[in-house]
Amino acid sequence: MTKSVFAVAHSHWDHEWYFTQEDADMILIENLDYLIETLEENPEFPSYTFDGQSSVIDKYLKIRPENKKRIEKLIADRRLFVGPWYTQTDALLGKTESVIRNLLYGVKQTQALGHTMAIGYAPDIFGMHAYFPSIYKRFGLKWAIFQRGVYNDQVSSNLNFNWQAPNGEVIPANNIFFGYGPGKFLSADDAYIKTRLKPILDELSRRNQHTDNLLLPAGGDQVLINRHFPKTIAELNRLLPDYDIKLTDYETFMQATWQHHHFPKTIEGELVAGQKSRIHNTCRSTRYDIKNLNFQVEDLLLNELEPLCTIGSQFGIKFPQNWLDQIWRKVFESQAHNGIGASNSDDANHDIVVRLTSALRQIKDLINMVKRQLTAAISKQTQLEDIVVLFNTNIREEHYQRSIVLFTHHKDFTLKTMNDEPLAYSILHQDELDGGKVIVVTAGGEQEKSVPPYYRTEILVEDIKLPAMGFTTLQVQDGVAGQCDHQSAIKAQVIENEFYKVSFDDDQHLRLQNKQTRQAIDDPFYFDDQADGGDSFDYSPISG
Repeated sequence: MTKSVFAVAHSHWDHEWYFTQEDADMILIENLDYLIETLEENPEFPSYTFDGQSSVIDKYLKIRPENKKRIEKLIADRRLFVGPWYTQTDALLGKTESVIRNLLYGVKQTQALGHTMAIGYAPDIFGMHAYFPSIYKRFGLKWAIFQRGVYNDQVSSNLNFNWQAPNGEVIPANNIFFGYGPGKFLSADDAYIKTRLKPILDELSRRNQHTDNLLLPAGGDQVLINRHFPKTIAELNRLLPDYDIKLTDYETFMQATWQHHHFPKTIEGELVAGQKSRIHNTCRSTRYDIKNLNFQVEDLLLNELEPLCTIGSQFGIKFPQNWLDQIWRKVFESQAHNGIGASNSDDANHDIVVRLTSALRQIKDLINMVKRQLTAAISKQTQLEDIVVLFNTNIREEHYQRSIVLFTHHKDFTLKTMNDEPLAYSILHQDELDGGKVIVVTAGGEQEKSVPPYYRTEILVEDIKLPAMGFTTLQVQDGVAGQCDHQSAIKAQVIENEFYKVSFDDDQHLRLQNKQTRQAIDDPFYFDDQADGGDSFDYSPISG
């Protein structure tokens, strides 16, 4: 029986890798210029998929804004497929919320452009998130297509299967067994057919026992559209009587394949097998500085800034959505599968550090601004000037001690609740600071005037109750002695409980002692500095 081969012309686009983002952007503009022209002038070329991400359109329209209508028409007519991603994100190195936001931005943008590809398309990312099926379905996506993460025997009889998330949600999926480039060099040359194309199609046939539909991705990294594909495919159909090849798109393939076929196989959870397609597990520890910087950005953005902005909106403080959009796009660009893996050139990694550092600065500036705006709004509401506002950006009520830094005119001060109940506190450290000088303009000219000194005090307040996604306000009475004690630092470098004691000696050697067995281990942890014979993708120890 003749097999139907769905050849999908596409380009996989890396924003940076062994090249810089500037290099990629230059090529991108020329690539998309040529793509638009080719699709408009060649109706026999039905469609083209541009890597399932929308950020490439963002970049293109910044340079070619005059082509927006042309882009929108091609997308709306299902001739140019983009989305659902904003960038082809790494699924495992960032927070799950970042993955969700990446899809959110990508889906919103591509919907506005005319169409979102209804496929969770991940041709090159290094491992699949266990909850992708659930996340995809929540965004209205119908199918999933990916390359990396399954074992050969999982797809030995069917490359189509049901992919199930831990919460039980299932999405129809296809594994592109030979990656995204088996049809990249489609040719009617006899040697190419015999040694490359025919063996690939035969193997795809063996691994599709419940359908006669075969998927042949025809593209590669940063490639141009091949104008000759329609003619080449017509010639291939003449030379390969057992296969009927059609130039089409991923949505058409999945619709045709799943509409009338039942696939018995179910694969569950996170997919990180590296048998057929490499997962590059060790790049997860490459360039720790980038990984740590990414963590700081995500942590402050998700766990502090956005909740603070939400709290602020209750006081009429404008939600800084445009700033957040800018920050999130920097995060998405830095979390592309090569980017956050740091498997890049030094120049590209430098750019990622700069991008994430910029995002971190913006986040900290916004946190400071929103806290100031909130405190001013609370001060106005309570009609009190000398207050301390403690924020809780968690979704649960918090009840614990808090450290606070206060600036007062006097050495002594009292803390009170909003019910005028005195609050005990411990002074950890206090400094008297020079007030400096100010310039005063007088009739006789500018004069320096001394400012009285003031106090910076670090205190610890016990048993503070903070409502979920809210705040607690305390009153400060400057110059009135409160219920306080002074804490002194413990010089002994020891921590212990009833089971273990951990200590540092004067030479900074660590000792771990089991108090039950009285056994002790000196220097229980160490770093082993080894040479690496691999690359930034994969660690490989040097033998001998």
